[in-house]
Amino acid sequence: MKDYLCITGVAAALAARLLLQQVYQRKAGDSPEMSLMFSALDGLTIAVLFLFVKRFHLTFAPFSILMALCSCLLTVSYTMLGFRILKAGSVAYYSMFLMAGGMTVPYIWGLLFLDEPIRILRIVGLILITAAVFYSNAGGQKLQRNQLLMCVGVFVLNGFTSVVVKMHQINTVYRTVDATEFVFLSGVLMCLSSTLILAGKRLWQDHKGVRREIPPIHRLYPFIFAMAILESASSMGLLLSAENLPASVIFPFSTGGTIVLSALGGMLFLHEAIGWRRWVCVAVCLAGTCMFL
Repeated sequence: MKDYLCITGVAAALAARLLLQQVYQRKAGDSPEMSLMFSALDGLTIAVLFLFVKRFHLTFAPFSILMALCSCLLTVSYTMLGFRILKAGSVAYYSMFLMAGGMTVPYIWGLLFLDEPIRILRIVGLILITAAVFYSNAGGQKLQRNQLLMCVGVFVLNGFTSVVVKMHQINTVYRTVDATEFVFLSGVLMCLSSTLILAGKRLWQDHKGVRREIPPIHRLYPFIFAMAILESASSMGLLLSAENLPASVIFPFSTGGTIVLSALGGMLFLHEAIGWRRWVCVAVCLAGTCMFL
């Protein structure tokens, strides 16, 4: 029960972060520069927070550094793609592919490579959650080819981010750091990689004479700080849950819970209109999530 409460907390933190991200994007815009700025400051804040959590006592392990690097590069990549998709106005498609990828890829990975058991109820639950996500975001204008490719990229990249986290936690061959140190490493590498990419992009813009202005960061940082806290909480929850729960439970459960809570949060805090069709999808998604218990 404790592990399921933990993964429920993860879903709540992810939903709250998603709501704050919507507010951030309205204020900052959806340019690649703002995506990289967000990732850099988010990673830095997370690293500082966990440095204090560890009381400046840290250990390092080559395998953990490698896995944290893989995780942060995947995250930076799908975040950049996500901002480009959002810039084109395809919020529904971005949500669909992001959530479905984070659920489907680690679930299939667990079945194929981790010898996790196949259970009929979980298969039905997966089908219900996937159908709810697709039905909720279906309709509207068709994606152009480049937008579709970016959505597929988000699907795959976010899915493998979850796989990397799971593989780090279940590793028994190489020495690894603990959960808090892994989050610290991910934050540091997220900051460094995003800063390097942003610096390269700014140099290229200077060369081409097309540099874009970035809004004053002091007006945006409170949102980034709050999202960093939520990201830290969700990361810790995922890492701790992965020690006792299989990937085939963790990621569909957190995905389904995030869909339900973000829908409720959007209605309550952002005053978003949710029609009967969306409520049906939320109910179906919740039913599918319960089948993983």
